[in-house]
Amino acid sequence: ELVQGETLRDRLARGPMPVADVLDIGTQIAAAISAAHKSSVIHRDIKPENVIIMSEGYAKVLDFGLAKLREIRGDDAATLLKTRPGVAMGTISYMAPEQLVGGDVTPAADVFSLGVVLYEMLTGHRPFEGATSTEIVSAILTKTPRTLHEVRSDVPPKLEAVIRKALAKDVDERYRDASEMYEQLRLMSREGAVIAPVGKTRQRARAVVIAVAVVVIGAISAGVWKWNQTKRQREAAGMIQTAERMVSERRLADAYDTAVAAAAILPNDDRIRDIISRTSDRLKIDSDPPGATVFLQRFKGPDQQVRMGLTPLTIPRLALADYLLRLEKPGYANGVRTISTTPVYVRGEPTARTESVRLKLVEASRVPPGMVPVEGGAYRLAGFDRPSERVVQLHDFFIDRFEVSNRDFEQFVRDGGYRRRELWKQPFVDHGNKLSFEQAMSRFHDTTGLPGPRSWSGGAPPAGRENYPVGDITWYEAAAFAEWQGKKLPTIYQWEKAARYASTSIFTVFPWGYVGEGVDANERANFRGEGTMPVDSLPFGASPYGALNMAGNVSEWCRNAISPGHAARGGAWKDAVYAFGQTAAFPPFYSAPSVGFRCVRDSGGAEGDFVLNPSAAVPVYKPVDDKTYAEFAQRFEYKSEPLNARMVERIETPDWTREKITFLSDGKRVPAYLYLPKGFRFPLQTIQYAPAGDVVRGYRSLPHSIEVWLGPVIRAGRAVFSVELEGFLGRPHPPDFVFPPRDSAEYVDFVVQNVTEMRRGLDYLESRPDIDHSRIALYGLSAGGGPGVFVTALDNRYRSVMFVGSGVSRSEMQYAAAANRINFVSRIRQPKFLLDGRYDEDTPLETETMPMFHLMREPKRLQIYEGVHVAPPEILVPAFTKWFDETMGPVEH
Repeated sequence: ELVQGETLRDRLARGPMPVADVLDIGTQIAAAISAAHKSSVIHRDIKPENVIIMSEGYAKVLDFGLAKLREIRGDDAATLLKTRPGVAMGTISYMAPEQLVGGDVTPAADVFSLGVVLYEMLTGHRPFEGATSTEIVSAILTKTPRTLHEVRSDVPPKLEAVIRKALAKDVDERYRDASEMYEQLRLMSREGAVIAPVGKTRQRARAVVIAVAVVVIGAISAGVWKWNQTKRQREAAGMIQTAERMVSERRLADAYDTAVAAAAILPNDDRIRDIISRTSDRLKIDSDPPGATVFLQRFKGPDQQVRMGLTPLTIPRLALADYLLRLEKPGYANGVRTISTTPVYVRGEPTARTESVRLKLVEASRVPPGMVPVEGGAYRLAGFDRPSERVVQLHDFFIDRFEVSNRDFEQFVRDGGYRRRELWKQPFVDHGNKLSFEQAMSRFHDTTGLPGPRSWSGGAPPAGRENYPVGDITWYEAAAFAEWQGKKLPTIYQWEKAARYASTSIFTVFPWGYVGEGVDANERANFRGEGTMPVDSLPFGASPYGALNMAGNVSEWCRNAISPGHAARGGAWKDAVYAFGQTAAFPPFYSAPSVGFRCVRDSGGAEGDFVLNPSAAVPVYKPVDDKTYAEFAQRFEYKSEPLNARMVERIETPDWTREKITFLSDGKRVPAYLYLPKGFRFPLQTIQYAPAGDVVRGYRSLPHSIEVWLGPVIRAGRAVFSVELEGFLGRPHPPDFVFPPRDSAEYVDFVVQNVTEMRRGLDYLESRPDIDHSRIALYGLSAGGGPGVFVTALDNRYRSVMFVGSGVSRSEMQYAAAANRINFVSRIRQPKFLLDGRYDEDTPLETETMPMFHLMREPKRLQIYEGVHVAPPEILVPAFTKWFDETMGPVEH
């Protein structure tokens, strides 16, 4: 039959329906389902898409494709219906609990589905919602929906009682079939309290609807049902294969969603159960006090947060993923934090992650505006390069949720902050010389000479940048602003406690948790090298206490004194990702666009406010003799064999052509990227790039790193080439990979593989006629100085070498000698250039860069700039260009 009209789904797209219409249409649907039940048929898929409302207002229930005649044996009219043991069918959002778990399906399942439809007609949304099918299933099985009276006040109590009974999770508490529910709805219609009495014409129409439903049911053939069932099972088998592949790729949340969808068809399949077990876990969420509403939003999931229930809450199955958690309770400040159930892989196997979360809520009246509470307690700094080993007992405190913005600082300027002596508590000292208040204030001016940050103009921030973090201010200005607000700068203990995900690991743990292999940290923290972002950006980078952008954006001044001035934490937009775990130190008059701050308000004294002293003795290294070095060099020899190179991708931009190439090395297909500048004469000078640790550790993609750090170099006319080594974001280690101990023979093999692949990259460059084979240089950025030292010592095809932010550390003395850079640095014969910051927090100038420079033979050059680990473009690009112009000749236009 061709039925003309609109589906109930189309009608619901316009919003909730009047109570009278809900009761009218709901009664008709119940009548049709009741007729089906009397004919021993269960529909199994009641939903708005299967109800059509004709222009006359008549409702028709269609699509009995999932229905099956019940088997009635003797007087047993209650014989339960199953398609086959344990098979659940239907549409998840409207399925009864017993359908979802593959239990016995009775007419009461249709009653539950009708209850969901009626609830949606009245409210405009379903009673059980979720961002994923998993969350929907969990809601149906465990959650109680909001009462209809909470949503709209005009719902009659009798109608709400009918729907509430229809939505009972226990089958025995529901209407046994639609007949009784139909009678209740019909009686309400006849009472006339909600709608006018139904006329004879409408009653006759309902009788026709019932008759049509019965006829449609009787026309269903077993063959159609079987065909549909077989098709669904084939689909489920394909989903199982897809989910297993996702597990191998460590896409656990996607695998879980796919497996749950397959379980709706094959709930007893052992492979599905195994996938679900490996990709999900139980999560307990509690609060102090209890009774807080729990909202969860999955990272890279839907935009909206999903209401999960009230604390204490146990979610029996939650996909292994990262989530933004929010707790709401009247009278209390919202509790916001990120939680991670994604496993960390150790020796190729996943480790258990978060199983329980507990948040202490604070009365809203106690929380200063714009701040978040942080619990105190004993705290010890984490990470490799701790500037202090002390354990400090912190009091509870509050920290700014956002970095101080230009808008915030402008209020300080307008209030005369630079004229009010009482705000400037600290004596002004510059290189041991004391300055007067007037002398200090003369330094604190913008580009027009008015008081303010160095990058402002006319006493105001740049237009459109009001919500960006303030930068270009000294430690003194940050401290004065904090005093103006009745706050303080945080100690590094307070800052790290508020910023770092709770963990005892000494490895870098970010505000949101670990960064696993294959995850780009720039999705949650601004280390993008492209300038600052608004202070309220990147919510999934929130700290355990709900503070944003504590990793990246701007490095933040702290209270502690440390030579040559004061500490700063968090790293900035121009830094490598791992700068988050390091402590920088700048003179108190130092200012830069990448340095800002946030404030704290504490109830105690100066916990952790003491002078830090991370300085160490300058080591002296002695490399091995010539004979021993020759033996080491033999370990790095490789066979020259066909590259079988392929171009797998070519991308054109206005500035360059980016080619992705793969070639063979030791039987492995190795990817590499080649950037060719536009508008310059071939053959091109080429820079082979050895990237920093954020690429090596899989925090940032190789192309992104090239374009951020070497984009200006490419535009200036030099090609850039880089090999994607194992462990990079685009080339993860095999699942069973275990990083070898650095004093082992396996570590030597690991280094040899990386160096060989880089040298095979040189072989590829020599096969290109558009590359000048006599003008190839090596550029090592930070950790890139590791493989960079080996390849330039072992291979004479490089014309020139440049290292930025590189050095050798004392820990390398423990490495296997054949893979120890200390034994290779002095063997680099090409001209060498080191560029390092005076305040480098990652590779300290005196203890790491200078020893590396002393090991090098001539010709060599060292340039020191007033800055941190990696030089800003205004220093880096001119130094780079000058060096390579000198050692390789200028580029030809």
